[in-house]
Amino acid sequence: MQKQLPINGLNLKNTDMTDLKKDLIVRKRVHMSLDVRGALRWPKYRLRKLFVGDDGKRLSADDAIEILLDYVAEGKRVIPIGECNNFSFIDGCLGHEEKSKATP
Repeated sequence: MQKQLPINGLNLKNTDMTDLKKDLIVRKRVHMSLDVRGALRWPKYRLRKLFVGDDGKRLSADDAIEILLDYVAEGKRVIPIGECNNFSFIDGCLGHEEKSKATP
């Protein structure tokens, strides 16, 4: 079970959960995500430069609001911060297991 801690529109999850099984350590890494509706409550100065356009320039706060509203219209609750290949736009990062040998 993943514990979510919403803070100012950010959807923070536990980033390191360790489970010891005999000589094997299984860690689950979880990427951060941005709560779309939470970000829409931010003041405009915080939204400025949140997104980058196709030309590489940072977008204005009004453009950011438009993008966030599009995400809401598409039914997306959270968006990834960075790249994640196991992402749900409802629940966020579903986790990435890393297995390694336990050291004595």
